[in-house]
Amino acid sequence: MERLQQSCRLTHELLRPPQACFSDASGAPHQPDIAQLRMAESFHATALSWIQELEVLVIDLRQAGGLPLCEPQKTKGIYPSSGILIEELSPDTAAKAQERQLQEQLISNSCLVVALYAADSVLLTPWTTHQLGIASRDLLQALAPSGLLAVAENMLQGVAGQQQPTHEQFLVSALPHLLSHFKLCFNHDVYQYEKAQVPKESGPDAFTRCLAARQLAFLVRQLGYQQLGTILPAALPCVLATVKDQSPAVQCYGLHALRHISEEVLSADLKPHQQQLMTVAAESLVGCDDAVWTVAAPTACAILCSMGSSCQGPGHQEVMRELLRQAEKQCHKKVRRLAWLEAIKPVFAVLGLQTLRFFSKLMPLLLNWCQEPDLATQLKALEVLQEIVRHTWPRMPAHASFLWSQMHVIQEQLQTNTACDNSDLDGNHHTALQNEMQMQLGSVAKMLYLCGGSDFQCAIRDACCDTGSVKADVMLHAIAGLV
Repeated sequence: MERLQQSCRLTHELLRPPQACFSDASGAPHQPDIAQLRMAESFHATALSWIQELEVLVIDLRQAGGLPLCEPQKTKGIYPSSGILIEELSPDTAAKAQERQLQEQLISNSCLVVALYAADSVLLTPWTTHQLGIASRDLLQALAPSGLLAVAENMLQGVAGQQQPTHEQFLVSALPHLLSHFKLCFNHDVYQYEKAQVPKESGPDAFTRCLAARQLAFLVRQLGYQQLGTILPAALPCVLATVKDQSPAVQCYGLHALRHISEEVLSADLKPHQQQLMTVAAESLVGCDDAVWTVAAPTACAILCSMGSSCQGPGHQEVMRELLRQAEKQCHKKVRRLAWLEAIKPVFAVLGLQTLRFFSKLMPLLLNWCQEPDLATQLKALEVLQEIVRHTWPRMPAHASFLWSQMHVIQEQLQTNTACDNSDLDGNHHTALQNEMQMQLGSVAKMLYLCGGSDFQCAIRDACCDTGSVKADVMLHAIAGLV
């Protein structure tokens, strides 16, 4: 009993890294500076020993048969109409109940410790190290075979019940029990999405919400489509609450979790939540800073793609319009436009000919970026343009001549080396980008020739008759084999 109580105290200490060391003035996580390095190293060493001690305790308890399953408690008699039953317990029964409560608290806190310190390549975690990440993964592997917090019939089905549960199964069974922790951190927004009465508590500080958002994002990102479909109705309100949080750092964690859900969960499971997802996707794009935008834009595009061929409703169109509005407003920022161009490419395969609805705003934006002074933007814009041509090819005869003339402008700009705003690139990288640009121009030229219609093809064939022009023109040289 005493060992359990001490371990519970350790988990409480682990769940609160020193804020002065790992956060800035706004409460957002950041790497410790030189003055805080010694404090961080001391904390890392202490946390590593505590996590290893927790792992040993969990293994000892499992081997001793003392790990509880979260099974319904059997009580004598019938509950009164008030729903409260007072029952006298013997001292031995009370001691066993207290021990069971401590064990469940230990396992719940241990799950949160794993979610806070285990490594994740996407989630920002300045309070962990490589050794702490490995120790946390070992603790998760020690927790999983016990079947803790799992209802027996959910984990023991058929042949699979003869085997030890995996850590994914364990997390599926544990996450519903941990949602109360996240609801306390994001109480206002969670209750809003659950359509319940909003409590009046002010809530925890930004750093505490960042820790909770990181834990929730890690737990969600560990699960695949089968497990996420099971827990989605319970977990989605908490995820949406993190996306709507006031802190940009919390929003980033929530958007990473939401993107994983959009990419993994089947569209049939997402359909009941379609309107909520579309609303949150559009709102997350408005007024966010650069750090949030690099996550918000891919997440909004992933939500659009997750709906498949059904993305023709007003919610989908509003998300696409908002993506274009924000791209127009922030097109002067390189970080934002590169993130937008990288995220938008898969959307056109889903929209298909519906892309034509957005040509009036989309094409001027892309053609302007194709003539931007930096080669990276030009290359990404040409890749997006090629995707648009590929997925709207039945309507390309009406646009092929104009697009061909614009590609010629880009080619002349590249050949005269007017795209000179690449001071951050060394010579080899600049040359490699130029070569990629020429290859991409050739690919777009081939696509336009194949989709441009008979009149356009006749004009291109006439241009190819001049051998000197073909050698000097990258685009004509690329389609010479097709003529």
